[in-house]
This record gives sequence, C-alpha cells and structure tokens, in this order.
Amino acid sequence: MNWQYLRTRPGLGKLAILVYGIVVLVVGLHSHFQSSWKVIVEQLRMCDRIEENIEELRVLTPGLQQCPPFELEEFFIAIVVLCFILSEHNLLISVLTDATNRGTYKQVDFSFHCLASVLLMIAGLVYIVSAEQIHELSTTLRLRGTDGTILILRRGEKITAGTLALIQAVLYGVTAFYIAKPDPQPQLGTRFGPA
Repeated sequence: MNWQYLRTRPGLGKLAILVYGIVVLVVGLHSHFQSSWKVIVEQLRMCDRIEENIEELRVLTPGLQQCPPFELEEFFIAIVVLCFILSEHNLLISVLTDATNRGTYKQVDFSFHCLASVLLMIAGLVYIVSAEQIHELSTTLRLRGTDGTILILRRGEKITAGTLALIQAVLYGVTAFYIAKPDPQPQLGTRFGPA
C-alpha cells in the first residue's frame, strides 16, 4: 500500500475531489429527487400537454418557452454519480498500487481527470440552465399541484448543485495538471536526498 501518495499534490487533489464529490452528490440528488418537477414530467405529463398545445399557449402567454427536457437533469445526475464512483476507484488504485508514476497509468489518470473536468463543466452548466428554464416556465404558466398547492421546484438547490459541479470540475482540472507535472527530482542536501 502506498499511503505516502496521499501526501503528494495529485493524492491530495484526488482526496479533495472525493470529499467534495460527496457534497455535490448529496445536493444534486436531493435537488433532483425532491423536486416537484419530477412529478410534473413523469406523472402529470405536463410537458407532453404543453408541447401539444404550445402554439395556443404562446398566444395566451407570449414568450413561453418549451419544457426543458427532463434528460438534462438525468444527465447531470448520471455524470455526478459516474465521476464520483470512478474517482473513488481511482483513489483506491493509487493508494493500493505503486503504479502512480508509471507512464501508462499516469496517462490514463491524466486523461480521466481531464474528461471528468469537461463532463462536470457541461453537466453543471446544463443543470443551471435547466433550473432557470423550469423556473421561467413555472412562473409563466403559474404551475400548481393537482390540489392547487405551490410546487417545490428546488431552483436554488439546483443552481447550487450546478455551481458545486463547476467548482468540482476546476478541482479535477487542477489535479490533472499536477498529475501531468513531472515529479521533482531529489537534490543533494534536501529532504529528498542525502545530506
């Protein structure tokens, strides 16, 4: 086992990604699954009815936008969960093996962190845009529950989750930078080499 890896910059970056990933995961899952938007789309089929009558509704409410696809939220959740699981495995492999400085593993590790950074950036932006579109649609149509109650769409939590994902994307990018950076060579008279 290579516990010393956790003291390196890539190791600390991976650890920070994992801890921060838990926060992104919790906020993202809560904002998605506890939102009334899920009920509106899946059970009430509101978007299907809006799409069927979009032209008539636009006459009554100028500037009405189409429903944001529910897949946007599912994309965000899928990317956040996938990146968290792969990061967890990546950190375990880095600690359990001593392959972290070898060429092929280092290239794969760097590529994974770059790809995760880009995907989280896209997912975070998509989730924020989706939250805003849902809010605009619900405000324009004054959406209510079947019993007339106000719907809880969790706009603030979704924007927070998207922003946290953007910050996590930056963490992935910084970690990728430190993974690609060559390891410092020990010099005489330093703590890395003989005195």
